[in-house]
Amino acid sequence: MSEALTPFQVSPLEQLYISDVSVLVCEAIHKHAQELRANAVKSDQTNTFAFDSLTLLQRLGVTAACAPKELGGSGVHSLSGVCKIVTAIAQYDASLGLSLSMHFALTVYFSRDYHSTVCAIKKQRLKTWLSALVTDNMIVSSAVSEHGIQPWEVRTRALANEHGFIIKGRKDFVSLAPVATHFYTRVRVDTREGARLGTFMIPKSQPGLEVDTTWYGMGLKGSGSGKVYFDQVQMDHKDFIDRGEWGIKPKDFNGRSLGTIPIIAAYLGIAEEAYEQIELFLKHSDDSNPSARLKQLVADASIRLFSARSALSYGIEQIELAQRTLAVDTQIQNSFQACLQVGQIIEKNATELVDIAMQLCGGRSYQEGSVLSRLCRDVRASFFMGVASPANSWVESLYDSIIAEINLP
Repeated sequence: MSEALTPFQVSPLEQLYISDVSVLVCEAIHKHAQELRANAVKSDQTNTFAFDSLTLLQRLGVTAACAPKELGGSGVHSLSGVCKIVTAIAQYDASLGLSLSMHFALTVYFSRDYHSTVCAIKKQRLKTWLSALVTDNMIVSSAVSEHGIQPWEVRTRALANEHGFIIKGRKDFVSLAPVATHFYTRVRVDTREGARLGTFMIPKSQPGLEVDTTWYGMGLKGSGSGKVYFDQVQMDHKDFIDRGEWGIKPKDFNGRSLGTIPIIAAYLGIAEEAYEQIELFLKHSDDSNPSARLKQLVADASIRLFSARSALSYGIEQIELAQRTLAVDTQIQNSFQACLQVGQIIEKNATELVDIAMQLCGGRSYQEGSVLSRLCRDVRASFFMGVASPANSWVESLYDSIIAEINLP
């Protein structure tokens, strides 16, 4: 008798056909589509996080997918794999998919760093975090945003004392706030050499940390985008991770691309669900002689979905290429340029696809509680919660990357 397999282990026979274990992770998600959809409806109506859905994904091992196999995870370390997982979750619950995209963006970064670093101290730190994904159901939230403040000029401070650092400040729009076990927090650290930008992995249980889960968005009501307050939170010296000089706009375009492409994948999930609603409409339609207008809408919808899928695939390809050629600055610039372009393409195509689905499905799609009604609200957040912040800054960022590419002054 063969040895029993955990959900995302691959048998010797399957290894011939499956090169990316994320395929199996997505299969497990799709098997629970109805449960995830039902929880999304309740979450949207009550303006609360989908706790039951997160518990389900943790039980399935989805949230630990990026942990290396030797640490008990599934070993998903490709951007393509992570984006597939985020898209699959977001198809059934955009709020959950978007919020978990932050978790996956960080954990896949940890996993890749774990395999590449030669620093023993750094490797042990990453091993601790990645192991906790499996053993403790660790959920990581990115605590960077401060209202009206650029990410490289954060006001949250880490002040040195005899025990390490005292952290004081506040973060806004922190997705996963109700359920995160840890907050990967960006701070300003004042040193003798000047102000530095730093990061701390702060446990939710740390004294002085308080979470405000109040969130009343028009859409993405279940994303749990709350506030996090740090009031004299004590951290050890060894927990400080230096990120460079404070107040200087970073040129790490590749890092920005790695961090944001999974967010874009969540909006592809919305497009996938809108197209599935169109398929359901056509399947149950009793119209034996559809109009030319209906045929045109269906054709347009299929092209928009294809465009969104293709754009994401191309963007991932460019970012992975830049990862392999880090010495080539132009390639890194190109990866961020592609990320910005992909974000705009998916935003436009997903929004238009939802609108087409609503036209086809008619008035019932406008009713409270309908899937398309929720998608209509959720997809609009792609303008505000995408690649660039503030929202309109994508134009300047894209222009700058184009100028850098062609080496103009």
